[in-house]
Amino acid sequence: MNLKMSILLSAAFGGISPNLFRLAVNLTQPNAELPQPTYFLGLLIFALMGAGVAYIWEETNLKKAFYLGLGLPAFIQLSAGEISGTEMSAYLQQEMPPVATAAPDPQNMAAPFQILPATFHQDSTQARTITITLDKYIPTYTIVFSSEGNVLEKIVRSRPRQLTRTFRVPGFATQFRIKIRKSMSEAQPLPQEPGAAPRYRISVKESIWKGLLEAIGFRDAGLTIIIQKEE
Repeated sequence: MNLKMSILLSAAFGGISPNLFRLAVNLTQPNAELPQPTYFLGLLIFALMGAGVAYIWEETNLKKAFYLGLGLPAFIQLSAGEISGTEMSAYLQQEMPPVATAAPDPQNMAAPFQILPATFHQDSTQARTITITLDKYIPTYTIVFSSEGNVLEKIVRSRPRQLTRTFRVPGFATQFRIKIRKSMSEAQPLPQEPGAAPRYRISVKESIWKGLLEAIGFRDAGLTIIIQKEE
């Protein structure tokens, strides 16, 4: 193998090394999932970019070629992550009502947030609850209860293979959303009748390009969360 090819391969490896490290860490986690095939398309793009930078700079040192290949893709991933976070913050500011900062109203105070057993039974005099069932296991997600001027978020950590959970609804809440990482569902209205206990099914759809977006740096892109009320 001649020196020029070695330089290009070193730069290409530099271009994909952050992704390979992140992939290795993710695969060691419990309930790890293999990335989509389009993720490897992203790796190929970064490898070509790294090799292209070394070629343009006419680098002749293997170590420098590696760092040249590492630099540009890493910068792009960092920028993509910052853009993704900025866009999500703007989305939340537009779509979610602000958290109340005024003194609490004794007549509108929310009951403490609780997660109840799925076998919980209640009569019409008890607080409202909702039961949600995931289409597939998700280790951690957030349920967001809101109304005009009030928001309550609860991070939910599921036991292995646990799909169904029952939650007590805060007294002020008129709607709820499900948030998985940075992806947010549309708002789902809540029944206001005392003792209401509706059930909902949560589906998570992944874009075919989710793997590519994750490889580029949009780690939480490509998810669509759908809430369906069960009759």
